[in-house]
Amino acid sequence: MVADPTGTPLNVRIVPNGRILGTLPNGVMVRIRETTSVQGKTWVRVSPDGEVPPIGWIFRNYLNCDSTISGKPIQGFAFSWHDEIAHTSPSLEDCSSSCKRAANCAAYVFFISKKLCRLMTRSDAILEPNSDAISGYNSATANDLPSPSNENGEAAQSSRLVIALKNEAGIFVVPVEINGKITLDFVIDSGASDVSVPADVVSVLIRTGTIRSSDFIGEQTYILADGTEAPSPVFTIRSLKIGGHIVESVRASIASPKASLLLGQSFLRHFKSWSIDNAKHALVLE
Repeated sequence: MVADPTGTPLNVRIVPNGRILGTLPNGVMVRIRETTSVQGKTWVRVSPDGEVPPIGWIFRNYLNCDSTISGKPIQGFAFSWHDEIAHTSPSLEDCSSSCKRAANCAAYVFFISKKLCRLMTRSDAILEPNSDAISGYNSATANDLPSPSNENGEAAQSSRLVIALKNEAGIFVVPVEINGKITLDFVIDSGASDVSVPADVVSVLIRTGTIRSSDFIGEQTYILADGTEAPSPVFTIRSLKIGGHIVESVRASIASPKASLLLGQSFLRHFKSWSIDNAKHALVLE
């Protein structure tokens, strides 16, 4: 079962670390057809449950193969409806408690604006995007509930950053300032080991002096979209600024021209945690 902890759709790639073919939402059941390891990460080739042809490769850590699943409530998604009855509930906490008290409740959905609580009798229902919903499993505890936020959607803790995402042709991107000179829109991709910048953008950054020759630190072998391996230059981005926070010395690789700019693990690992607030369409960094 797809279980990306950020709540965002999981990228499906033509090969591990390769071109993105599409996405799979949380809750979708898949079958593993093939497993491989690339740069210390485990990737699996999957097909939707019940379908034989594999559709592509995904990051193995974002699959949950347990018979029962627990975790934080998932904001922005609702379990698909199968005649379950909903009742009025004043809060998410009350809805979660109702599920814990019910003998046959495996999961729940809380509808924020309607103040409705739907108790699910099975936990394998597909999670579908719904900006007014928060879904969770019966094993969730009070400590798993979302952190309180102020009227601007920002938490009281000063260490928490909330950055608004932009929707471009159905893909959410976040503006990031590179080396204090130019701001570009990046796709958040936790499956990418490094920040990735397409070759045509790198050429522009070099011409404008945003990237210097001294920033290049060598080469690394990457897997291309057709499955072949090829060396690619690797460089250091001196600073990336996002939401007023600056991260220094970020490793980056060069992708094929016209590819998307990707904000990968070489940036994300500088934070204790990160997530996507689907209701507010925002990136949350802590």
